[in-house]
Amino acid sequence: MSSDIGKLKLPGQSHIDSEDTGFRFYIGKVVSVDDKNDGDRIYVRIGGVDKDVPDTDSGLMAFPLLPKMFRALPQVGESVFVFIREIGKDHANRFYLGPIISQPQFLEKDDHIGGSQSLLDSGAVFGPSPAPSTISDAQGIYPQKNETAVQGRYNSSVLFRPRQCIIRAGVFVEGNKLKYNSRPAYFKAQSNVNIDKDSNGKTTKGQVTVTAADKVLLLTYNGLLNKIKNYKISDPNTEITDDNLLDIIQNAYSAVYAEELARFVNILKKFAANHVHPYPGLPPLTNEKSTKDVIDYDTNAFIAKNIKLV
Repeated sequence: MSSDIGKLKLPGQSHIDSEDTGFRFYIGKVVSVDDKNDGDRIYVRIGGVDKDVPDTDSGLMAFPLLPKMFRALPQVGESVFVFIREIGKDHANRFYLGPIISQPQFLEKDDHIGGSQSLLDSGAVFGPSPAPSTISDAQGIYPQKNETAVQGRYNSSVLFRPRQCIIRAGVFVEGNKLKYNSRPAYFKAQSNVNIDKDSNGKTTKGQVTVTAADKVLLLTYNGLLNKIKNYKISDPNTEITDDNLLDIIQNAYSAVYAEELARFVNILKKFAANHVHPYPGLPPLTNEKSTKDVIDYDTNAFIAKNIKLV
């Protein structure tokens, strides 16, 4: 099949034939994604070819070329490549590949008439926008050329780097797809990194996972579910709403900074061994150092308020 996209002069009105397979392909506009059989079939209108066909006609239906394990359902109004199996039968055996997204900042939606074809010689109304890689504020938002990525529609992605996998959300400032957010939420798994060093300076390598966010919530099935309203952790189809999240953050227990807790325990040990009572039954002397250390210690220091446990 030819890859000479430059032959497509107008959106959906020209096609490329392949004598070897009999396939032709067009650029079409998605008019419906309603498939009662959940087969991810869509209705696509090809300019000129489908001018007299209603939007709901089965002749506009196209089957996805991507296998079901990889799902990227187009939206109404977006562009897709449409492949037709039989020459002379424009409304039978249609397949699609898409949506067509011109540039990464338009992942949320790239309009068929507007910008989706801006990098193709096929009659786009608008030309391409500035490349994110040329904008200093956008650095870090979109995948680099040496990275493999799975990108969500809006502000989420999975990056694959050498020995690294990063799941990210909130990478750009909300509402500005070209300004990097310095506090994204992410989960990183990395292998073959230094995880220990002995007294001789010899390092040990291993695997590390990192979770970073403003708040980290750890929910377990047998935790304090009675404190969390209107949310069932066992239901994978239940979305965690903003109210659910606030309820969890306000009512769940905070994690503990273990080293800080251990420091306080050591202070208590010294107090138990060294404190002095002026007389039996009376409180210990408050001016004695070990007693003063216990009294003055701020126990809030070992509460990790941004890590919540349920």
